[in-house]
Amino acid sequence: MAKRKDLFEKVRESLTAQEKRLALEKERLAKESLAARPEIGSIPSAEFVEQATEGLSQERLAVEQGILEKLLMETRLALSKFKIGKYGICENCGKPIDRSRLKVYPQARYDLDCEKTLSLKRGA
Repeated sequence: MAKRKDLFEKVRESLTAQEKRLALEKERLAKESLAARPEIGSIPSAEFVEQATEGLSQERLAVEQGILEKLLMETRLALSKFKIGKYGICENCGKPIDRSRLKVYPQARYDLDCEKTLSLKRGA
């Protein structure tokens, strides 16, 4: 049990640091997104290639922001579970999530069996 507590403490510290990094990255992407978006009419007759490149840049930023937001949400959820004493417990079956799984993916919400079952149901 002591090993599990040590692991959980290390994971909590890691998740806390990750949350801070993700929040800073989210802020950076938001600024980059605003800077990459020229005001309508501010570029007189821009070339098609430039417009396409800007569109791709905006699309890339939107994808990055979506991924970042999801990871930040998962990280905050995992940290909230520490506060209520539910970290490392499968949300589906209530069994402990294997330590090796938590080491690899500390935001895990389900044990491996439940994750597989739920993924099959979702069609993933």
